[in-house]
Amino acid sequence: MKRFLALTVVLFVGAMVWRISAHETAHGPNVKPVMSHEIQEKVDGIATRAVMAEVTWQGGDFSEAHRHPGPTFVYVLEGEIETQVEDGPIVRLKPGDTLYEPSMALHRLTRNMNPDKPAKILAFHLTPTDAKELVIPEPTEK
Repeated sequence: MKRFLALTVVLFVGAMVWRISAHETAHGPNVKPVMSHEIQEKVDGIATRAVMAEVTWQGGDFSEAHRHPGPTFVYVLEGEIETQVEDGPIVRLKPGDTLYEPSMALHRLTRNMNPDKPAKILAFHLTPTDAKELVIPEPTEK
């Protein structure tokens, strides 16, 4: 039983890495999963998984507009990023700063403000266990 459980966890983490990596682009961040764990408590009656990832943008890199299926909490580890959630103000975050993104909020903008040094955050997501993607790209306007 323990081997089955361990194999299930490995396969799930591998799938999450693939789903996260599928969103990465040539100018986008490098995402390193740190933890993924189904939590015992339900959030609003929904089975939930906690996912933590280290996200690094190299100098001048940025992320495309996207959403997350559950609430996201961000802690800036190094560098300086500029970010915007929904139609809120564009804010600059430095090491030690935090950010909250509600479920399915449009994350319009995230970019590393330094052209020469990386910026790194720790992102903590609470997501429904049946979510197919952790990062949902926003369709581009034509």
